[in-house]
Amino acid sequence: MAKINGIQINTNDLPAEGGQRYYTITGTVGARLMLQVVTSEGLLYNFENKTFIAEASSSEHINSITINVGGTYSGLISFPSGATTTYSVIILTGGFDTTIGNSTRKSSITKIVQNSNVTLTLAVATATAARYSSDPAASNITSVGAKATASSVIVNPVYEITNASSDAQGFGFSNPTIGLSFSGEDLWYFETTETVDGAVSSSSNLAVVDDLTDLVVGMELTYITGTTAPGAATTITAIDVNSRTLTLSRNQALSDGATMTFRAYGSTLINNAIGCGLSIGTISYQKGNNVVTKVRTDPGGSVVIPVDGTYGIGTNSVTGVFVKAPGLRRDNSGDKVFSVNSVSSSAGEITVGDNDAGTTGDQQTLPVGLPLEFSSHVTAKLNTTITVTSYPDANRTINLDLDKIVNHNTAT
Repeated sequence: MAKINGIQINTNDLPAEGGQRYYTITGTVGARLMLQVVTSEGLLYNFENKTFIAEASSSEHINSITINVGGTYSGLISFPSGATTTYSVIILTGGFDTTIGNSTRKSSITKIVQNSNVTLTLAVATATAARYSSDPAASNITSVGAKATASSVIVNPVYEITNASSDAQGFGFSNPTIGLSFSGEDLWYFETTETVDGAVSSSSNLAVVDDLTDLVVGMELTYITGTTAPGAATTITAIDVNSRTLTLSRNQALSDGATMTFRAYGSTLINNAIGCGLSIGTISYQKGNNVVTKVRTDPGGSVVIPVDGTYGIGTNSVTGVFVKAPGLRRDNSGDKVFSVNSVSSSAGEITVGDNDAGTTGDQQTLPVGLPLEFSSHVTAKLNTTITVTSYPDANRTINLDLDKIVNHNTAT
């Protein structure tokens, strides 16, 4: 009796774009079989025009094959682009004096899965959008790949941020407190919201929610109903899937119907939550030029200096903001004060010094038009690299937390 050893074909998942797969069937010379390819929706492969159709004559959707000298038969199957489906490559030897493998089997099925594409959005997020000239989310970057499929796609996001040109927020940036190059692992997060099902007293750390989708142990409770932060750092420490109950790391009063916002920071928690595999690289912060303004009128011996605009100028209690200019006086005694007295895009006043009683060490006499250079900046670029090792099973967004990076100045 003749024998078919089997079929050799690439069974890795197909991308949404489809593709071609070569196959080779091995067996003894003279072995006979019928080859058929069927989708999970019941569409049949037409071997003549290489398409999948709802109905076909037996001569079109069945490929009758005889193994010739050499013991092999090779061919090609064209898989179309499309949504998620499963293809069954079927070998049938019924009616022939042929078996499959080392048994009396008369059929074998090889399955190939095709996954539809999903979009992974790499966004920047902030709770203080008013401090920027435009919503930083306009810088979002997307990467498209086959859902729930292993990959190795390198994405190189570059985000440009600009301080708002406004009286309320236009005080510029200082260098990040975490440096100019830092790990991005704890700065990227996935965010989801869940609704509380039943009020929780302030003496309890158990919360029942309507849905557990995308929630995992280790996620942080960021907000409660809008932008109200919990009283202290709070994380999910356990999840009871049967009762939809979350155990929190601390007691937290919650009203029935309240919305809780949770974040999964870092590649491990993101993968646990949404099945998105990421290798997160270092982030570099490229600051823009130092802010320069000019003396508008001679201070006339005062510590208050009229200038041609204050936007981008501010103070920073953590990293400090420094000003330099030829002839600028600094008294080394007493507490130094630098502040923005009045804010304007084309005028305004700043204070340099502290008007020490009985001294004239900080009083300024400066020529009109003298440039004053400040160690603050109004633009910056964030550069990083992310390797997507597997795409999630649906369109998802992960966020870069600007509020953990950007160091905003203030007026005083």
